[in-house]
Amino acid sequence: MTDEFTIDQKPASLADVPGFKAGVVSCKLTESGNDLGVLYCPGDNGSGSAALSRNAVAAASTRVSSPRAAAGGVRAIVVNAGSANCCTGEEGYRAARELVAAAASELDVTQDRVVIASTGPIGKALDLEAALGGLAKACTQAKDKGNGALASVLTPYGLEKCVASGAGSIEGVAFRVAGAATPASLVAEDAPSRVVVIATDAAIKPACLREITQSIAAETLTKWAMDEGPGTNDMLCILASGEAGNDPVEIPLAAESLRRGLLRIATELVIDRAFVGDRSMRLVEVAVTGASSDEDALAIARAIAASVPVRISMHIAAPRWGLILAAAGKARARVVESRATLRISGETVFDRGKGIQATTEALAEKLREPRVQIALDLGIGESSATLWTSALSDGEKHRVQRYEDRLEAESVRRKSLDKRIEELEAVAKEVEDLRAKVEMSEKSIEQAEKMQKEREELEEKLAAAEKVKTAAMKETKSLRVQLEIAEGKIKKLHSGG
Repeated sequence: MTDEFTIDQKPASLADVPGFKAGVVSCKLTESGNDLGVLYCPGDNGSGSAALSRNAVAAASTRVSSPRAAAGGVRAIVVNAGSANCCTGEEGYRAARELVAAAASELDVTQDRVVIASTGPIGKALDLEAALGGLAKACTQAKDKGNGALASVLTPYGLEKCVASGAGSIEGVAFRVAGAATPASLVAEDAPSRVVVIATDAAIKPACLREITQSIAAETLTKWAMDEGPGTNDMLCILASGEAGNDPVEIPLAAESLRRGLLRIATELVIDRAFVGDRSMRLVEVAVTGASSDEDALAIARAIAASVPVRISMHIAAPRWGLILAAAGKARARVVESRATLRISGETVFDRGKGIQATTEALAEKLREPRVQIALDLGIGESSATLWTSALSDGEKHRVQRYEDRLEAESVRRKSLDKRIEELEAVAKEVEDLRAKVEMSEKSIEQAEKMQKEREELEEKLAAAEKVKTAAMKETKSLRVQLEIAEGKIKKLHSGG
C-alpha cells in the first residue's frame, strides 16, 4: 500500500472509525432533529486536540475547552445545537462546565479529557436541564451501540450533512479518517461559527497532534472569510484513537502522509463541501499575490472576501472588477494601482492601472460555475494569501432584506416611541406646572385660613368689647338717673331753706 490518501465516494460516519463511539439525541434544544451528541475514544491510547476561535467575544464552551484543547490529551467531545452559549453570562459558563463534568463522569474519563462545542444563535441561553438529560442518554447510547451520527447535530433541522472520509497509510500501516462539520450555508443563517470534528484511528502523540491540528486550522478554518474575522465558536477538533497499529507519530514531518490525509478531510469539510445542501451558494477563492508583506496580503484578501458588493456581483455573475479593486483599496494596506493585475476565473480584467474589455458574456458564464477565483497580483512584493468566501446567496440576500426590514420597522417604531415620549414629556411638564399652581393655591388657602382665624378672633374680641360697651352705657345711664335725682334733691333743699 502506498502513502496516497483516497477520499471515499460514500462518506463514512465518525463512529465508523475504529476506536470511536458516538451517541446523539434530541432533547428539544432545537425545534426538530438531533441537537446533542458525544464522540469519544474509550481506549487508553487516544489523543486529541482542538484549534479554537480567537474572537475576543468567545463562547463559554470555547473558553471552557481552551485549556483542555491545549494539552493534546482530549478523548471526548460534546456538541450541542440550538445555542452558541455565547454572551450568556455566568450561567453560560456554569452550563458548559457542568456538561463537561457530566460527560467525564458518564464516560469514565477525567474532565481535562473532554471539550465542548456549541452551535446556534448568540445570546440564547442553553437549557442546562434539558442538555444534561440529553447528555446522559447520548453517553448511554454511545457506550451501548456507539453508532450515533454526530453530523446530525452539527447540521440540525434535517438538512444535508457536511461529511467526508478517506483512507491512507503510514509506513505501510493503513489508517482511516472521517469528519463532520457545520456547513457554511447554516453559518450564514443561524450559527455564528463553524465547528469541525475529525476522527482518525492513527496513533499520534499529544504534542504532535496539537501541532498538526493548529497547522491544519491555519490552512482551512482560518482561511474562511464570509465575514471579517473568526466566529465566536469556531473549532477544529481532531481525535486519534491509536487503533490503526502504527508506531505513535511524534513529529509531523515523520508522518506527512497522515497530515496530508487529515488536511484533505479538513479541506473537504471547510471548503470543498462548504455549501452542501444549498445549491444557490457559490464558492469564491480570493488569491492575493505580490504583496509587500504577509500582513498586507491577508488584509487585502480579507477585505475582498468579506465585501458584500463583491459577493453580490459574484452571485449575479456580473464581472464588476472595480468593486474588487475598491475593496482592496479599503484594506489599509499598500496597493499601487499602476502595478496591479486582476484576473477573474482566469480572465484578465485589469492590468497595471487600466481596465481591459473582456468578453462580458463569456466571463459571466464562468462566474456561474460552482467555483470562482479572484486573483489579484499587486506586483510590489513576494507575499501572498488565499482566503475562501461565497457569492451572496439568494437565501442570504433574503435574510439581509428581512434584517433590513426589521431595522426599518424598528426605526419606525423608535420614531413613534420618540414622538410618544415627547408627548408624555409635554404632559409631564403640564402636570408639573399644575402641581406648582396647586402648591401656590394651597399656600393661598393656608394664608386665607390663617386670616379667617385671625378675623374670627378679632370678631370675638369685638363682641366682647361690645358687651363691655353696652354694660358701660347701661351703668352710665343709671348713674345719670341717680345724678338727676340727686340734683333734684339739692334744688329742693336750696328752695326750702
